[in-house]
Amino acid sequence: TRFQPPGKESACGAHHHVSLWRDGKPAFAAGPNRLTPVAEKFLAGVLNRMQETHIFFRPTVNSYRRFDRGAWSPEDVAWGFENRTAPIRAITTPNDAACRFEHRAPGADVNPYLSIAAILAAGCEGIEKNLPLEAPVTSNLANL
Repeated sequence: TRFQPPGKESACGAHHHVSLWRDGKPAFAAGPNRLTPVAEKFLAGVLNRMQETHIFFRPTVNSYRRFDRGAWSPEDVAWGFENRTAPIRAITTPNDAACRFEHRAPGADVNPYLSIAAILAAGCEGIEKNLPLEAPVTSNLANL
């Protein structure tokens, strides 16, 4: 797998979009820029395990070269509503069925089965342990 040379456009990603449903209804949706308690706990678990799960999102040496704050490849442990510079982007819309998280760390060289399993396991841990969610970032992380 090749990485994008520095100074070029963003590299190839395999961003994962995740939503949970219960009894035929979206479990994350609470309206624009709002999350349900289960969504907050799930997201807190994903953020809590971000460091440990990166092995699934960066499986090769070249995977690490892809990350660049200025090229839409975030490397921080953060989340935000509609914030493409954060590694986790909460997408909330008036259409509850479209509410989801976009995990922006996985690159094109991931094993999707392992990376999605890592995200789901971390999220479920957040729900089981009732982890609190930190406030969303509202700034452009590329400017840090």
